[in-house]
Amino acid sequence: MDDEQAVCRVLVRALSSMGDVTTCSNGRQALDRLTSGERFELILTDNQMPEMSGPELYEHVAAMWPAQAERVVFLAGSPISHASPASARPFFAKPFDVSLLRAQLATLLAGWGDFEAPPP
Repeated sequence: MDDEQAVCRVLVRALSSMGDVTTCSNGRQALDRLTSGERFELILTDNQMPEMSGPELYEHVAAMWPAQAERVVFLAGSPISHASPASARPFFAKPFDVSLLRAQLATLLAGWGDFEAPPP
């Protein structure tokens, strides 16, 4: 998820060969989707977004759906503060090389194995 539509379009094109790609323009939308029961193999989020930052989203996800929190990866223009629990998550800096990002995300997904959402 990214609040910049151009970045979202690039990510959709780059990652669609890896599976279904869903986008949200802010953390609140992503939280709403998770609250409605959707689960994801990977949650790629920007650090700074309107309404709810990526680290704030991560903290909500970690509190409510720990298995999903293990699937959060940050894509951001600036590093996450070490004071935030989100700083322990994988981080990719913008601007990014699309091919390299895709390869690194594939490596992460392979290392995590198949995602099985716990029953509600």
